[in-house]
Amino acid sequence: MKKSPTGTGKTLTLLCAALAWRQVFDTRHQMENLKEQNVYQDDNLKKKMEDAISSHPELENWQAGAPKIYYASRTHSQLTQVVKELKNTIYKPKVCILGSREQLCIQEDVKLETSNATRTAMCRRKVASKACSYHSGTKDAKSFFQGEGEIMDIEDIVSFGTKHKACPFYLTKDSQLDADIILLPYNYIIDSTARKAMNIDLSNSIVIFDEAHNLESCCGEATSFELSMSTLRKCVQEMKACQSAVAPNINDEGSMSQSFGALADLLDKLRIKIDKIELSYNEELIKPGIFIYELLNMVEIDGSNVGYLQQGIDSAVQVLTSLDSSVSTFSLSNLSNALRMIFRTEYLVDNENTLSMAHTKFYKVHIQNIKTAAGVSERQLNYWCFSPGLAMTDLVNLKVRCVILASGTLAPLSSFASELLLKFPVRLENAHVINENQAFIAVLPKGPAGTTLSSTYEQRRKPAYKNELGNTIVNFSKVVPEGLLVFFPSYAVMTDCIHTWRSANGQTKSVWDRLNEQKQVFVEPKTKYEFSQAINGYYSKIKDPAFDGAIFMAVCRGKVSEGVDFADGRGRAVVVTGIPFAHSKDPKIVQKKNFLDDIRSTCTDLSQTISGNEWYQQQALRAVNQAIGRVIRHRNDYGAILLCDERFGNPSIIAQLSAWIRGYVKVYQNFGEVQTKLTKFFRDMKLDGPSSTSDATRLDRPSSAHTREATFARRPINLGGDDSEGSGPVTIRNHNPRTTIMALNDYSILRDNQIPKTQREHSGSDAKGSVTATLEEAQAYSKDIATLGHDKHRQYKQIVRQFKRKEIGIEPFIDGLIDIFIGENRLDLLRRFRIFLPHKHIQLFDRVLRAQELIPDNTDVAEISHDEVQAKKQRIE
Repeated sequence: MKKSPTGTGKTLTLLCAALAWRQVFDTRHQMENLKEQNVYQDDNLKKKMEDAISSHPELENWQAGAPKIYYASRTHSQLTQVVKELKNTIYKPKVCILGSREQLCIQEDVKLETSNATRTAMCRRKVASKACSYHSGTKDAKSFFQGEGEIMDIEDIVSFGTKHKACPFYLTKDSQLDADIILLPYNYIIDSTARKAMNIDLSNSIVIFDEAHNLESCCGEATSFELSMSTLRKCVQEMKACQSAVAPNINDEGSMSQSFGALADLLDKLRIKIDKIELSYNEELIKPGIFIYELLNMVEIDGSNVGYLQQGIDSAVQVLTSLDSSVSTFSLSNLSNALRMIFRTEYLVDNENTLSMAHTKFYKVHIQNIKTAAGVSERQLNYWCFSPGLAMTDLVNLKVRCVILASGTLAPLSSFASELLLKFPVRLENAHVINENQAFIAVLPKGPAGTTLSSTYEQRRKPAYKNELGNTIVNFSKVVPEGLLVFFPSYAVMTDCIHTWRSANGQTKSVWDRLNEQKQVFVEPKTKYEFSQAINGYYSKIKDPAFDGAIFMAVCRGKVSEGVDFADGRGRAVVVTGIPFAHSKDPKIVQKKNFLDDIRSTCTDLSQTISGNEWYQQQALRAVNQAIGRVIRHRNDYGAILLCDERFGNPSIIAQLSAWIRGYVKVYQNFGEVQTKLTKFFRDMKLDGPSSTSDATRLDRPSSAHTREATFARRPINLGGDDSEGSGPVTIRNHNPRTTIMALNDYSILRDNQIPKTQREHSGSDAKGSVTATLEEAQAYSKDIATLGHDKHRQYKQIVRQFKRKEIGIEPFIDGLIDIFIGENRLDLLRRFRIFLPHKHIQLFDRVLRAQELIPDNTDVAEISHDEVQAKKQRIE
């Protein structure tokens, strides 16, 4: 599990690490195949490779090819960003990006369908009858597609298919076999039906979930369903339409017509049975998960005959897609998915019709009366899974080699891991790459007029609150340059506020008018097409010299809150107007909280569980942290985070904000003070820009007052868990370059299993030991150090003084030198410092320097020429 703030390079590091590992595995695989040809092989090199690849190399099948990498994210727009990052690496793997027919189909008739189920059925029918010219051209285009050698995203693949008259959907689906890395949405991995439909084989593969904070909800959706009685009525109507369609067919001889009629009667019988179930006084019924099987048994649907029911539904869908009518197949498709979920083949015992009921402990059956859009009351059957671990344990059963989760908002890692029912022996929590002066973070309990800012259910409906919030944003818009993002807890709250702000209420100008005087305002829409227009309009106004930037109003958990780039001027500040708690009386929320409380009450180790209320608060704060992550997208970016709700000042709330801002949150009781400091912050950024890494405190870096050895640690991380249990407390330790590097075919293997003894020493006692530098060399080096400038020179002297006084050990000392010299692109000075080190620290210094330069492990650093170093540095850059 890897938790690292947005903008710190998670995607790039995941791609490079996974592809480098796979490349080494592939090399070892090739060496195995050469063994039969009596080709000489270096056994020591082979042993190093095996140790780097696997903790149990004796169990590996080196004759098999390297494992595939499945890289999953929530949406295709996020996968497009992954493709862009992949193009920036030195790696050129064979890439397959999987998508649905909605994204990839170019057959006009199929594209026009609005239902995905209808598109699928129509596509299959055309393929089976060889009526799709694009599918027919796929075979001829495969050689061109695989030979392009270019990493393509969805748009590129569609363009390729259009150009070569070949089906992009089947091109990508078939290219999985030869791919090194496969990019795909979450549900293709966690949904068993989708996996089978796309022919995805996860055995011995590496599965990476990016933006993994979405994993919990996606797993729940993949293992749950909601079925209204109006849907069942439509299923009956669709079955009867099929019966009418095939009845006149003389070849049918009545058998298919009778089957459709019988299925229509069966489904209607199920609807009547559900409608007659007696509910409680609050019009709901809650039953254990096993009740779903008892309910279906009442109408004689069980494991022995559900297969025939599924075949009948699939046949009906095929018949309906062949009809030139307005009948939709959406309802029958929904029912089919629900039945497949209930009667999964994984639940069968010994391949018989008997079902194992172990999974039902994770489920609740909920029946309630709901109001339709037309205001009519109807009954709904809900089958909810409350453990995302049910979907994730499938990966273990499929013998996946490795599962990696990465996100900026996974914390707390222990409870997230326990929910997924998987052991994660390696857990990292990284700091941000920016410095303290690059972010202004403030909590505002009150607005400019002194009215309390609180978006609780009771307060947010009051006109006084809405006007105060509007005036707060107006004031911020005057001092925040370029782009300003404003996040609301929900669409309803945002709509209500905007409605109030548009009204002048006796004033000369409304809040809305005053906002648009400063910056043009854009509002997040719900449809995909309108969203694209809105975001492009926002970007254009930021660049337009006729405007003083723009404002984008959005909602937490919406499209804007993740997967959209607001780097630099696109997002100079983010205003969060409230905490997006879900509706506390929503039946699904209530049952989820009860489910977690029940587990906690029977668990002996409470550190591995969370209560329902803790989960409820975590979900809301994760959404806030996602919104906060829209600003400050890279090392040289800067921005302000303005939390406009008094509840953000609560220590328990601050404790759940992202670690990189937690220690820098300041609660301001006076709005004027915030406005003054915010103005100064942006003025300083405009004049001086962000400080270099060495001159300022890194966000989330332990200060010298707490840990002296952490002062110069460039990449402090949290590493939790142990090898046996994969759990336990997450502890903070400094980044320690305990790696050996082996150069092989222009790439490197990083390993953690060979740690030189000198690294474990808290050095300083022998700082005056056998040093090889002459007086002339020392004087020349001092002159070159002075060319770095006053601040760098001062920092250099300070860290040397700390090391001589034994205030810091050798590892943070070397790390601090790297910070100084790397920031100035002076690796030559770093190399030359070697002659001033005691002999016992030379080995460690050389290994760290190789990690910066990718120098082979068997090379003496002192023998590397300046030209070689520059060439290697240029390649790295």
